[in-house]
Amino acid sequence: MAGKYVWIKLIAMSGERLELEPRWWPAEELCRDPRFTRTNETGSYFDWDAKLTPAEFQELHDRFLEATRGGLFADPGWQKVIAVKLQLIDLALAGGIGTIDRCEVGVHEWESGY
Repeated sequence: MAGKYVWIKLIAMSGERLELEPRWWPAEELCRDPRFTRTNETGSYFDWDAKLTPAEFQELHDRFLEATRGGLFADPGWQKVIAVKLQLIDLALAGGIGTIDRCEVGVHEWESGY
C-alpha cells in the first residue's frame, strides 16, 4: 500500500535553509492544490511539488495549524515533536534564516509495506 508524506524547504537568499516534514500537513489536500505539479520520476510512485512565495507558504502554514491540536497529534508525545517544528518554521518565516527567497513543498508517495 502506498502512503504519502509532505516535506518543506524554506531557502533564504543567503543559502541558509530549513528542511523538515510537517506530518500534520494533509498530503491529499496538497495533491489537489493546483499549484502542485505531479511528476513520476521513478516510474512507479508519484510526487507532487510546488514552488511557493513566502506569503503562499505562510497561508498554508496558518491553515494547517489547527491540525496540530487534534486527533493523533493531540497526544503529548506528538505535541513535543510538533512544538519544535512549529518553532523552527515560525523562526524561519520571521527572518531567522535570513530573507526567504524560495519555499518548496512536496508530497512523496512511498511504499508502506502493507
